[in-house]
Amino acid sequence: MRVRITIASLMVLLAVATAWAGQLGVRVLNTESLQFGDARGRVEAPMVITDPDSLAEAVGNRETADNVNSQVDFAKENVLYFKWFGSGEDRFQAYTTQTDQGIQVNFVMTPGMSLELRPHHHLFAVPKDTSWRIDVILTGADK
Repeated sequence: MRVRITIASLMVLLAVATAWAGQLGVRVLNTESLQFGDARGRVEAPMVITDPDSLAEAVGNRETADNVNSQVDFAKENVLYFKWFGSGEDRFQAYTTQTDQGIQVNFVMTPGMSLELRPHHHLFAVPKDTSWRIDVILTGADK
């Protein structure tokens, strides 16, 4: 019985996630096991990549660029490439809101509290006409 409930719950979550992703117009690009170049950058200033050549230059690895390029339709989408060095506990999320001008993608970075420094690379495909903004939430900061 537990297995059936678990499977049913997972199916509902998958259906909701699929519907949600289809409405958003923003996609997280799969970067698992890909090699990236230097992570020097600022989360507040992502690279806006508009074509495959710029992508290859930005990621610094042809195989990685080819893999990411296969996930993007540059005729309709741009890639936002966020890279930085930070805590291993840094969290980065995207969500959307509906505005008068259409969908806006909101990116939220929450810095971690651990002291180790590690590279972060996040790529998102967003429609060319989509607006976006970045918020950094400082946890534990005085208000």
